[in-house]
Amino acid sequence: MCAWGETEKVQIGDRQIPVDRCLAPLVQALNAGGVPTAMSCCGHGEGVGFVLLADGRLLSILPQEAFKAGGFQAMAERFDCRRQAGEVAG
Repeated sequence: MCAWGETEKVQIGDRQIPVDRCLAPLVQALNAGGVPTAMSCCGHGEGVGFVLLADGRLLSILPQEAFKAGGFQAMAERFDCRRQAGEVAG
């Protein structure tokens, strides 16, 4: 995660938009790949970061500490797509 104010300009359409430096490559790739973004924030080490897509979906950016503390496993179990699709009982 980068510090507050560390931004990099990203070309989105015909505009140069300042984006948190650590998310700039991701935001650029999403937009270049036809997945338009609306806003983003890395969390700056204070919380969960995100990229809000123009269609309303939200991508969460978890800090590395979440993986070390087992937070990723808990999130993966909570948001098990197979369970939501009815493929897993429960």
